[in-house]
Amino acid sequence: MLIVKNKAALVRAGPSLASDVIGELPKGTVLTCGESAFHDGVARREVLAPLKGWASAKCLADAPVDLPPPPPPEAGPEPPPRLWALSDVHTDHGENLDWLKRMCSRTDLRRDGLILAGDVSSRFSILRETLQLCKRAFADVSFVPGNHDVWVTRGEPWADSLSKLRAVDALCDELGVRRTPAIMGGCVVAPLCAWHHAAFDREPEVTGWAGLPPASQVISDFYLCKFPGLSLCGNQPVCRVHFSAMTRPCWLRRAMGNRHRHAIEQ
Repeated sequence: MLIVKNKAALVRAGPSLASDVIGELPKGTVLTCGESAFHDGVARREVLAPLKGWASAKCLADAPVDLPPPPPPEAGPEPPPRLWALSDVHTDHGENLDWLKRMCSRTDLRRDGLILAGDVSSRFSILRETLQLCKRAFADVSFVPGNHDVWVTRGEPWADSLSKLRAVDALCDELGVRRTPAIMGGCVVAPLCAWHHAAFDREPEVTGWAGLPPASQVISDFYLCKFPGLSLCGNQPVCRVHFSAMTRPCWLRRAMGNRHRHAIEQ
């Protein structure tokens, strides 16, 4: 090891230096660079030197050589965007919101589309936070509210669920979240409005459970979903027809105008 002014070089010794081809090197032979290697971004030089006597330290005065940046990887074809579907996240529960935050922190979703179906939250502030998380994580988000998303709870500024639904639509417009048909991931996604009705229940009545209160007293939709002038449990499915009418006139025509594509209805 030869050390000059706090710099060191490993003097290479071996049969090649004492071979008949090279012969004995005289005193004063100048060090020459035989090999270079890169380590930790710095060029390390391995030099040749005489077996006996002294050698010039000229090479030791050279400044370290920075390793050039590696060439960028060859760009291959990008994978096609994916289309995800997620529903009933209920992010008004803290553990569900934490799960969604972890999912939305992924960086491999930024070219993908998301179909987010209700229920998200009955609290408007949590709905906003959830939509913002999804919009930052995905290239495109399509949302259709669920029954919990139009609950009118104490302290909210809306008189009824239709007013709150209009506020949800305005929020989606503000955040760039889709509420109308759009092409996502090569598919037509059509978020349809609909509502449940007792006429949908074709199952026989459950026997042996005496004394159960009526559904209108135990199911939250009947007192937290407020539709003035619309019946939820009468013989005429007024509420269901109203929601269907919000969807059918133009949305389906727009979606069906792309017949060559797959159609996904939320």
